[in-house]
Amino acid sequence: MTLPAHVTGVQSMASAESGAFDAEDIDAARLLANCAVPTIEHARLARLTLTDETTATFKRRYYALRLQEEMGRARRGRSRLSVAFLDRDHFKQVHDAHGHEVGDLVLQAFADRVRDVIRRYDVLVRRSGDGLILVMPNSGLRQTQVVAQRVRRSLGSHSLQVGSLPGITQMVSIGVAEWDQAEPATEIGRRADQAMYEAQHAGRNRVCVALPLGSS
Repeated sequence: MTLPAHVTGVQSMASAESGAFDAEDIDAARLLANCAVPTIEHARLARLTLTDETTATFKRRYYALRLQEEMGRARRGRSRLSVAFLDRDHFKQVHDAHGHEVGDLVLQAFADRVRDVIRRYDVLVRRSGDGLILVMPNSGLRQTQVVAQRVRRSLGSHSLQVGSLPGITQMVSIGVAEWDQAEPATEIGRRADQAMYEAQHAGRNRVCVALPLGSS
C-alpha cells in the first residue's frame, strides 16, 4: 500500500528570462527542497508540542520560558514588560447548556477575539481550562490596561458566533501587572493572578491592576 504524499512546503523558482532553467537546474532545486524537508518538519513538530490544539495559542509550558526570555530582553533594553491574566466569567454555564464540544469552540472564538485586539508580537498562552495569559513586551501598565479594556469591551459588545447556535455572550475578568525589573517571573504572575481574582470578587467583567511590590 502506498501512502499519499505529505506536502511539507512549496518551493518556487523564477526568472525574467524565458527558458532560464534546464534539467540540471531543476534537479538541483529538487535536491535542495528534499534536503530542507527534515528541518522544516522538525520545526513544525516542535511548534506543535508548544501549541494548544483548541485555541492555537501557546501551551502553559511555553509561558515560563518565554516570560524569562522577555524579562531578559526588557532588562537589557531597559524596556517595559507587562502580563495580563484573563478568565472568562461563568463559563461553566456554557458547558452545562451546550456541552464541552461547544465549550471548546467558544474558547477558540474567545482566543480569536483576543488576537484581533493585541499586537502581532504579543504572546498569547492558554493558562489552563478556560483562562488565557497575555505577555506584552514593550508595554507599561497603562498601555496593557487599555488593551485589556478593549478585550473586555469587544467580548461584551459582540457575542461569539459558534456554528448555527445563537450568539453566545462571554464576559471576562482580567488582572494586569507590570514587571518591576527585579522580581522573579513567579511573582509577576502571582500579582497578575491576584488582580484577576480581585476583578472576579468585585463583580466580574472588569479589569483590575496589580499594585507594585511594596505598595499598600
